[in-house]
Order: sequence, then structure tokens, then C-alpha cells
Amino acid sequence: MRELAMFAALRLSMLAIMLALVASPSGATLLVPKVDGLVMEFPPEQQQRRTMPDGTEYFGLSGTIRNDSAQEVVVPDLLIVLRDEQERTVYEAIISPPRRRIEAGASITVSQGFADVPASARYVEIGWVS
Repeated sequence: MRELAMFAALRLSMLAIMLALVASPSGATLLVPKVDGLVMEFPPEQQQRRTMPDGTEYFGLSGTIRNDSAQEVVVPDLLIVLRDEQERTVYEAIISPPRRRIEAGASITVSQGFADVPASARYVEIGWVS
């Protein structure tokens, strides 16, 4: 499990969980697979996908970013990409971390809800914005 936590970009299936190193999604914004010192941890069991009573699709993202280095690190924005069964991008969002800097050995919690995501979304990719 430690090897999986080493990936800086995650791909989580909303139906069946899988992890993989992220390549560039379509569009101008790129997912950066690694930022020195920073480790993303977005356990699949902490991610939420549900249909609201009004029929709106909701996706809740939750996890941590940890600084494993011996010095303070600047945290870039995160890019969230939702993909359908054919791995086409159906939704993209850029979110800012709750803090721009993380001290050595510290971590921050990231929680973000997305309403009205496409029902066709099956996978989420999480990475750093280039």
C-alpha cells in the first residue's frame, strides 16, 4: 500500500477502485504527476458519489496532502478530472489547497464538493496543475 501512496496523481474508479499514474488529460491544463516532497492521499473509501433527491449528481472529494520533505513546500492547485467509461473528459475543476505552504512533516486536509457532475462520470483523476 505504501507504493500506491507514492503516486502524486491518483485515478479512482467511482465504481471499482483502481490507482494509476496520470497522463495528460485532454485540454490545455495538464496534470503533473509529482511535486517534490508532496504526497497525495485520497483513499477511495473517503470519496463520495451520490444522486441528490432533486436528481443532481454529487461528487465529494476528500483526502490529505502530506509534506514528506525536510523543508517547507509550496502547494500548487489541484486539477480534478472526471472521465466516462470511454475515458473521455466529462468534467474538470481546479481547486486551490486550503493552505499554499506546508511545513516539513505536516499535512493538510482537502475537502471539496462538486454538484451537478455528469451522470456518465466513472473515474476521477487528481493531480497538480502545471
